[in-house]
Amino acid sequence: MAWLNTDWENELNQVQDRINTILDEKVEPMLDRTVEKATTEITTVIAKAEFELRDNTNTFLAELAAQRQQMVVEMKGVIRYAAIAVFLVVVASVLLIKFVGLV
Repeated sequence: MAWLNTDWENELNQVQDRINTILDEKVEPMLDRTVEKATTEITTVIAKAEFELRDNTNTFLAELAAQRQQMVVEMKGVIRYAAIAVFLVVVASVLLIKFVGLV
């Protein structure tokens, strides 16, 4: 047999009600503000990263196009040089054959 019987049910209900009130009035708004701020900051970071990525991609593509054009110019120069060299070799060969044939 218990010497002192106590019923804590009412006090526990009051504590639970107070905890729910604090969570609803203080913690939830604070979490909402934190999530909103984090979302805004993440959106800003993503937008900046997207801009930098697009800018770097455009710079890369422009440089690639310039290098491609430069390569075309250089290849045309190499082809001209090779054509002139072949022409000179053919002319020199014809002249040598004519010279040797006359001697």
